[in-house]
Amino acid sequence: KEPIVPLDLFRNRVYTVSILATFLAAFGFFAAIVFLPRWFQFVKGVSPTQSGLQMLALLAGVILSSIVSGAMISRTGRYKAIIVGSLALMSLGLWLLTHIDHTTEMPLLWVWMFITGVGIGPTLAAFTIVVQSAVPFDKLGVATSNLTFFRQVGGSIGLAIVGTIFGQV
Repeated sequence: KEPIVPLDLFRNRVYTVSILATFLAAFGFFAAIVFLPRWFQFVKGVSPTQSGLQMLALLAGVILSSIVSGAMISRTGRYKAIIVGSLALMSLGLWLLTHIDHTTEMPLLWVWMFITGVGIGPTLAAFTIVVQSAVPFDKLGVATSNLTFFRQVGGSIGLAIVGTIFGQV
């Protein structure tokens, strides 16, 4: 009847909010991970290898906060404050990244990227835990796969929109 997404899952508020938040987080994450290296190459004139190295600040934030938030959630069972805080940090970081130009100092940009990464990291693991604990056992697989599906859709739409903006500037 419902080959991809069982619509009755959307009656579960926790599931619906998690899907929406994951969609939006992926929107920002994919845009940052694809277009920041291009900015380094085109604006700062560095090589592709160097632009990849410049991304370490973002990725360090993602990795560290993902590990720490996963450990905190597994120890305490609490996730709301972590998720709300991480989404706020991600929003702040992405907002800061919208202010980069050719005069932005690299250490400042690394701080902005780290803030963004710290915000993105918990969304990768935490929403999986949240969704898996919010749905019935017989819907566990489809709910988890939908989370990944909507993360990919959010990333694709984010890339299309940010790519259009990037191409117009």
